[in-house]
Amino acid sequence: MEDFQRTLVSSCVKVYLCTNPEDSVEERRSLREDVFPRVRDYCRCAHGLEFRVIDPYEGLELQDVLDPRGQQVRLQLLEDCRKTSAGPFLVALVGRQYGSTGLPVQVEVSEFQQILQTGQQMGIDTQVLERWYCRDENNVPPSFCLFDHRHHDQAEVKASKIHLQDVYQEMRIIFHTIVTRCIQEGNITSEKAQKYFRSALDEELHFALENRSKEDIARCLCYVYKITRKQCRRKPLIDLNPNLKASSDDPLSNLRDHFLPGLVTSCQLQVYTTTSVSELHSGDTTEMRRWYTEGLCQQLYKDLLNLINSTAARKRHRFDDALSQELVQQANLCHIYSSLYRVNCEEVQHVKAYLQQKETEYPLVLFGGPCTGKTVLLAYCASQVSE
Repeated sequence: MEDFQRTLVSSCVKVYLCTNPEDSVEERRSLREDVFPRVRDYCRCAHGLEFRVIDPYEGLELQDVLDPRGQQVRLQLLEDCRKTSAGPFLVALVGRQYGSTGLPVQVEVSEFQQILQTGQQMGIDTQVLERWYCRDENNVPPSFCLFDHRHHDQAEVKASKIHLQDVYQEMRIIFHTIVTRCIQEGNITSEKAQKYFRSALDEELHFALENRSKEDIARCLCYVYKITRKQCRRKPLIDLNPNLKASSDDPLSNLRDHFLPGLVTSCQLQVYTTTSVSELHSGDTTEMRRWYTEGLCQQLYKDLLNLINSTAARKRHRFDDALSQELVQQANLCHIYSSLYRVNCEEVQHVKAYLQQKETEYPLVLFGGPCTGKTVLLAYCASQVSE
């Protein structure tokens, strides 16, 4: 069913750009200015398709990038690209920085209470967690949810940006310390603890590639940039989670040297690795970075065209008769409108109960004023029926 829906809505190659924004400024700028416009022209001329790149960090300030709630939106965008792209859907740039580790937006009640209890036993002040996480019984299961500062006055929010970053960092450190102890004592499993230790880059790569079909993985491109130094690297000041991954103490090394190569072997994921040698402890020079960026642009342009030619041409179907064209248009509208509907409300249950009747003597009538959501509701129900 998903492949059929993708065929109907695939009039665009939608690529999600997966990066650590603090470590990819030059690469993203060069791709945006040089590579993506040329690929867009090629898609239009060669396949009659649009080409769109979703860079979730473009135009955002640092404080917005670090907002934990943004990760939920980014995963939704990534999933939309996977489902609806007519060709490749993921381009990942893995550089020399792992990125800030996660701060969960919600934590189940039992798990949160276990963290507070363990923190008290360790002598750690957890008041900041208790202030910034509020219990919400409407969640299933009930959870403690991170307080949303965006509901406050905008002037107040703007004045507290730096303060928010400090608060987020403080909570990350507290979670890292306590959850590590919980793992050691067996109170929280390593699988459940992932959300406290993975960066956004790592989480997005696992979301896009882990337990996916070979067909989906074949539509992904990953580029890894490594820096090796002649001098020994200093040990990090804080070991965020030494027990989470037995294969590596460094989550970035684990991502580059274990997770991605494992998918190359098992699923033929396309991964390109570039290694530079630097005598500087701080990393690569400006010249080295420019050299890598130029090579990346050349390689990615060629790889995107090859992947578009092998996937988009095979997946795209042309509909010549009027009835088929109308079917495609209606499917497109259904996909667009249903994506806007997020809450299961009472009206949905009425529609469901009506459809489950063995015999229907009267039609189901939906009425309401302009812009009350009638079309969106019907599109959402239609998408649920098709699934």
